[in-house]
Amino acid sequence: MSSVLIAYNNDCNTELHHFFESCSDEAKQACLDNKITFESVCPPNLNADKVCGKMESNSLCVIVSHGINGEIINENNEEVISIHTTNYNFANKGLYALACYSGLDLKDELIRIGIKFFVGYSDSWMIGTDEELFLKCALQGLKDFLSGKSKKDAKECMISTYKNTIKDMPSNSFEDNFQKMLMINNLESLVFEGEDDLLFSDLA
Repeated sequence: MSSVLIAYNNDCNTELHHFFESCSDEAKQACLDNKITFESVCPPNLNADKVCGKMESNSLCVIVSHGINGEIINENNEEVISIHTTNYNFANKGLYALACYSGLDLKDELIRIGIKFFVGYSDSWMIGTDEELFLKCALQGLKDFLSGKSKKDAKECMISTYKNTIKDMPSNSFEDNFQKMLMINNLESLVFEGEDDLLFSDLA
């Protein structure tokens, strides 16, 4: 049966660590709601050996941490998943990355080695003052995919969630417009890859 690895940076000295942990909690709840087994890894064990090693026995990795082009990093700015780490355990599996720039060179490298499902961002992944709103949009695709929807349907639902959220956000002040701009950036930089009819159960 397919299972999920949830990796997240909740180190107290890391910027946004509370938000990262909230995202991981939502991912765990999505697994529980769909009776999917999961395991988690966080500091001080958030490193390449742990994450890539655990992908031998998991079908999908959800990772929530900071990123730069080509790398998702931990609390010590060390590579966890990158174009330099050994990533062959991701072949025929999936990565749902809530990390800046994860949808650039890292995505290309993982597709090269045969990853089947990839979600990430090609730019900075922005978090506004209403964290729950940003969390809802960021996790929508994961929730739908784990619930049994195809990659195509999960992607469409996630895009719709972003668009409807943006439409409903107020525009009464400079701050309102700034928050809306952050959300628009996330929508425009969303990367959602995989065969249209791919299901979570299809992952190795």
